[in-house]
Amino acid sequence: MKIADREIGPGHPVYIIAEAGMSHLGSFDLVEYMAEEAKRAGANALKVQFFDVDGDWPVRGCRCLTETETRELKKKCDHLGLDFLCTPHDVYAVSLVNELCPAIKVGSAAMKSPDLIQAIQAIHKPKITSFGEAIRPYTNTEIAERMQIFSPDVAALWCVSKYPAFVDKHTLEWINVFKSKGWITGWSSHTADNWAPDILAARMGISIIEKHIRPIDLRSQVPTSHDMKASIDANLFPSWCDSIRLADDLSKIS
Repeated sequence: MKIADREIGPGHPVYIIAEAGMSHLGSFDLVEYMAEEAKRAGANALKVQFFDVDGDWPVRGCRCLTETETRELKKKCDHLGLDFLCTPHDVYAVSLVNELCPAIKVGSAAMKSPDLIQAIQAIHKPKITSFGEAIRPYTNTEIAERMQIFSPDVAALWCVSKYPAFVDKHTLEWINVFKSKGWITGWSSHTADNWAPDILAARMGISIIEKHIRPIDLRSQVPTSHDMKASIDANLFPSWCDSIRLADDLSKIS
């Protein structure tokens, strides 16, 4: 699979996505700072969320960027040399994401919306689709069907859709299941300050990793923001990226 000019898959460097999510709280200044920190850290992409609602989104407890701000952020990422990615949460958002992004990120909850899935399926671009453990249990058949919907250029990311995520010895087992099927495999991290699962996932030879970042720790001021709870401070992101790159290098030692 190829995103922009980067080859994604086994044998290639892990593709690192800085997930700004909704932690910018609707502030363009904050998300611009997050983009700059992502570049400083050596990430490959910055990602945000987008939906066609002018107001609070109760699932995240904060505001998304406007369409104009989203377009400006795309320009900022281009200037920095970052791929710009976005998760669409409604059909209108799909058209914007198709225009601005080199690949489509499909959220775990997207399967609840047949119209959204149909709109995404019609886009002829690579797709990175997440499977969230906390949303509901998946069967092998359900996962295979979803991958088939988005084939041929599709990657499967495992995650725990709880903010912050709970992690035990079974959390990463699906990574090996995905790899055994020959799929491009990744890990979407919601583990906040706990880096151990992320480093282990990179050591397991994933091809994509997504880490939620926040501009500063505002958890006490925005207790309803799920993304804030699942993120690390942007100024720690460079150290996290260094750890992931090292683990990825080690995974390629035969």
